[in-house]
Amino acid sequence: MKKLTILLILFSLFISTQALAEKKIIGNWVLNDKYAGRTIEIYKEDGQIYIFCKFHSEGSRRTYNKLIKATNSSGKTIYKLPNSYMEDHYLITKNNWLQIRDKLGVVDVAQPVE
Repeated sequence: MKKLTILLILFSLFISTQALAEKKIIGNWVLNDKYAGRTIEIYKEDGQIYIFCKFHSEGSRRTYNKLIKATNSSGKTIYKLPNSYMEDHYLITKNNWLQIRDKLGVVDVAQPVE
């Protein structure tokens, strides 16, 4: 009986861990320009939000950053890079385009990957 109880506890812990570790894609975009062409993915995993960028010209160059979900002065959801001097952040538009922004405004716009 003790073995069965231990197995059930271990199984429930395994299931709980798997549920926490699931990656939920918020969106995928592509930015094509001659200087910084890249694919961008924003996702949620383990209760945190991340951005992953893969640069086209440097196939092996990839960046991962943690983002903070916030609301801008217009009431729209934004994803901010913490501790960014230029207040870098991302805004997903109604059309699902990704605006790459800083405190001066829109820096670039990436189109959604269908």
